[in-house]
Amino acid sequence: MRYFQTANSLAHGANALVHIAAAVTDPTALSTLSGAANGWLALKEAFENWVKPVLDGLLNNKDFHAKLTPQINQAILSRLSNLTKNTQEIKATT
Repeated sequence: MRYFQTANSLAHGANALVHIAAAVTDPTALSTLSGAANGWLALKEAFENWVKPVLDGLLNNKDFHAKLTPQINQAILSRLSNLTKNTQEIKATT
C-alpha cells in the first residue's frame, strides 16, 4: 500500500511540474490555476501520507490521551471563560 501512495504522490508532483512548465511557456490564467490546483493536491496528499500514520499512532496511545486530555480541557475552559467575560462586558455596555 505504501508503494502506491508514494507512486501516486510522485505522479501528482510530476503533473504539477508539467503544469508549471506549461504556465511558463503559455502564461494564461487557466494554465496557472490548473498548475496551482495540481500542486496543492500533490502537497496535500504527500503531507497526509507522512503525517497521518504518526497521528494515528498518537491517537491510539492511551498514555498520550491521559496526558493531553486535561490540558485540552483546561484550554477549552479558559477560552470559554474569556468568551463569557467578553459577552458579559458587551451586554453591560449595550
